[in-house]
Amino acid sequence: MTDTTTTLGDGPYDFRLIVGTYERLLYGIDATRPAEAPQNDNAVTLTPVFIYPAHISCIKAAATTHRFLATGSTDEHIKLYDLRQRKEVGTLMHHSGSITCLQFYKKTHLFTASEDGAISIVRTSDWEVLKTLDAHKRSVNWFDVHPSGKVLLSVGGDSTLKCWDLAKAACTYSMKLAKPAERVRWSPSGTRYAVLMNNTVQVHDVATGEVLGSVKTTGRINSVSFTTLPNAAGAVEEVVVTGGEDHVLGVYAVDGSCLMRWDSGHINRIKDLDAFAVDGNPTIIATCSSDGGVRVWDLANVESQIEELAAAAAPPSDGKKTPLPKPTPAAEYNAKCRLTCLVIAPPPAKSTQKLATATASISAAEAAAARSDAESDFEDYMHKPTVEVSFEDNDSKSPTPATPAASTAAGKKRKAPAGGVGQAIKKQKPATGGPAKKGKAAKAAKAESRPKGNGQRAVLEKMKKSAQLKK
Repeated sequence: MTDTTTTLGDGPYDFRLIVGTYERLLYGIDATRPAEAPQNDNAVTLTPVFIYPAHISCIKAAATTHRFLATGSTDEHIKLYDLRQRKEVGTLMHHSGSITCLQFYKKTHLFTASEDGAISIVRTSDWEVLKTLDAHKRSVNWFDVHPSGKVLLSVGGDSTLKCWDLAKAACTYSMKLAKPAERVRWSPSGTRYAVLMNNTVQVHDVATGEVLGSVKTTGRINSVSFTTLPNAAGAVEEVVVTGGEDHVLGVYAVDGSCLMRWDSGHINRIKDLDAFAVDGNPTIIATCSSDGGVRVWDLANVESQIEELAAAAAPPSDGKKTPLPKPTPAAEYNAKCRLTCLVIAPPPAKSTQKLATATASISAAEAAAARSDAESDFEDYMHKPTVEVSFEDNDSKSPTPATPAASTAAGKKRKAPAGGVGQAIKKQKPATGGPAKKGKAAKAAKAESRPKGNGQRAVLEKMKKSAQLKK
C-alpha cells in the first residue's frame, strides 16, 4: 500500500474514514479533533493518509477494524490489508460474483457476501474460509451481524429476509418481503433491526416481531444506520439515520417520528453513510456522495445549528414550504472522483497510539518491544525454532546459536577445501603431470605404488607388457 500524501499512522486520530470509488481508488482519511478545542466546537481536521488503486474495477464494499482492512469489488476479489504494517496481506477469491457486503465481527472473523447468493465466514488468524452459507436464490444485497455474534440477518434479491444461527450455520427464520430490500441493520443494543426497501425504512422489535415505526421519504433512500443520541432529558436513546437521492439527511426515533432533517449540501445523491458513537464523545455521522464529497457531522452541533437557523429564518410566504436548514459540517473533503462506499474505523487502543507517536524517535526493534501483547489483533503463533550447535574446536567451547538451515549445514561436519566452495564442485586432477591413465594402465600404475612381493612383481610385469602391446 503506497501512501501518496503522508505516512499512515504518523500520529493518533479520533477515527478513520475508509472510502471506495468507482475509479477503483481506495481512500484512507484520518479525522482528528484538536486537543485544545472545546467540547462543543465543530472543528474536525481531515487528513488523507493513503490513496491506493486497490482493485481493477469499481469498489463496492469495505470493512475495517483499527488493524485490518477488507475491500470488495465487481472484480469478484476481496483484498486484505494490514493497516499497522501498511501492506497487502492477501486476496480472497472464493466468490463468483461482485462483492456486495463485508463486515468484521470484532477481530476474529470477517463475513463476506456476493451476487452469487452466498455468505462466507472467514477466520482472520489465517484467512481461511470456515463456512459458506447458501443464503439467497439471487444476490445477497446486505447482511448484518448481531452484536452478540450469534445471529445474522440477510436480505437478498429474492425478496426475503433471513435469520441465521451462526453456531449451527443454519437458517432459523425466513420472511417474504413485499419487495427486495437493499439493507438491513441491527441496533447497537441488538433489540431492534431496520429494513430498508427503496424509500421506506421499517424498524422491527426483536422480542415481539412487530413493526415499531416506519420512515418514508419522497426520494429513494440509499443508506441507513443506527446510532445513539442523548435526548432532552439527557438519556441516551437509539435513533435511525438515513440519506439518499434527495441530498437530505434525516434522524428519526425508532417509532418513526422525525427528530431532525437538513440539507447535506452535497451536489449529487448521498451514496453511503456511517455512524460512530463512543461513550462521552459526540455522535459522528460521515457521508459520501457521487460528487466526490466526504462530509463529517457532529449531531449535537447540527441540532444546535438547526435551532439557530430556524429562529433566524423568515416565515414562508405565499404558501411555500419552509426550506430545509443547511448547517455547516464539522469537516469536509473532496476526493474529486465518484464515491461508492464509506465506513468509519475506530481508533486504536491508547497504548498503540502512544507507540505510533513514539516510533518517530525510536528504532523498530524498540517499538516492537514496547508494544504489549494485549493490543495486537493478530499474533503469529508459529514460532521459529532456535537450535544450539556446538563445534568441536579447542579454541572455543561455548555453544553458538544458529538458524535451522545453518545447523543442518553444520551437522554434516564437512570441511570446505582450501580453494573455496567453487573448488569443491570441480573434478580434481591427478598430482602427476600428463593425462589421467585409464584401464589396465591405471591399474598397473596403482599397483606399482604399493609395496611389492615376489609374486606381485611377476604379475606387474605381465600387466605392463599387456599395456605396451595394446599401444
